[in-house]
Amino acid sequence: MKKVRVDCVIVTYNRLSLLKECLQAVLKQKYKVNNIIVVNNNSTDATEEFLNKNMTDIVNLKVVNMKQNLGGAGGFNIGFKYFMNKSNGDYLWIMDDDAIPHEDTLLELVKRIPQAKPFGFLASNVKWIDGKPAVMNKPVVIGKDSKTNLVKIKSASFVSLLFPRHVIKNVGYPIKDFFIWGDDLEYCTRITQAGYKSYLVKSSIIVHKIYKNIPPDIIKETDKSRVKRYFFESRNLVYIFKKYYGSIGLIREILRYCFICLKLIFSNTKFKFKKIGYVIKGTIVGITFNPKIEKYDEN
Repeated sequence: MKKVRVDCVIVTYNRLSLLKECLQAVLKQKYKVNNIIVVNNNSTDATEEFLNKNMTDIVNLKVVNMKQNLGGAGGFNIGFKYFMNKSNGDYLWIMDDDAIPHEDTLLELVKRIPQAKPFGFLASNVKWIDGKPAVMNKPVVIGKDSKTNLVKIKSASFVSLLFPRHVIKNVGYPIKDFFIWGDDLEYCTRITQAGYKSYLVKSSIIVHKIYKNIPPDIIKETDKSRVKRYFFESRNLVYIFKKYYGSIGLIREILRYCFICLKLIFSNTKFKFKKIGYVIKGTIVGITFNPKIEKYDEN
């Protein structure tokens, strides 16, 4: 197989110790990365100082220090644009700062390129720190593809996905206005609905060092600072299902969030009324939410 150039985008915000671990793991890949593009989402710890200092030591490290926190969605949007406009890479490999790849994670993805072509994206097998599947990063599986002998998937989270340059050129960039949550689902759905097949590469392992191996759950949420995130979740998911599945998808999501509100009312959860307020607001805003999907501009 012809040697391909792979750039890596890492989005980081106030997790310097994890960023260092992630960066070291990317540098140790058996399949060497062309450029490492770190998007620093205006971190308030020592992240910017660390990155600026290491730019002179790591020749292929490219740093984008943002003036404000654009969330994960905005960070990946910027990283994709950097790759398309300032790099000669053939493929883009993306992850958050708390994702730690094995030494052969990228190699296992690259090895499947000839087998999977043409494809929309390849996804790694995301594990938690105990080796069990990371619950919040499970891909949406369609079934086994008889031609490639790979697992065909509809969507996956932005934790170790590999995109061909031409796919990004055709479908555009992740939606920055999402801020957090749902940007990966929307982008993967956009690629799938554009007619591309995508696959899970089980032998490509990456560890997602989230605090607990549980999916986001507004009823079980105990961290007051995280409650506002559920506004973005409901708004973004209502938009996604409205856009890609029409009125049936929209009605389904509205009913689902109505049911969540009922569960909140009768639960003993913390910050009950604050949670209900964010869910209702997000659902209502999502009905008319129409963020811009930015296309690749060769000029």
